[in-house]
Amino acid sequence: MSAAPGVASRAGVVALAALVLAGALLLAPPALRACGICDDDAVASVYDHALVARATGRGHLVIFLRPVGGISAPAARAARALRALPQVDAGSVRV
Repeated sequence: MSAAPGVASRAGVVALAALVLAGALLLAPPALRACGICDDDAVASVYDHALVARATGRGHLVIFLRPVGGISAPAARAARALRALPQVDAGSVRV
């Protein structure tokens, strides 16, 4: 069953709304999109509330670091180096 002339079908309205939303997201400033570049996105990707609660409950300092660059090998080397430090809980390092 088709819509009467001049009356949009529900599917057409939904498709148009999706197209408008997609266009708005593409045109939105980068600060409004979760793209993984900002510090909040980087922390959110490795955040473990139970680990943070346990560490702070023990009086430990919790630090979030973000390697800069798109190469994973240096980040893996940094993680190994951090795990080797006696002051670091080796099981808490996330990359």
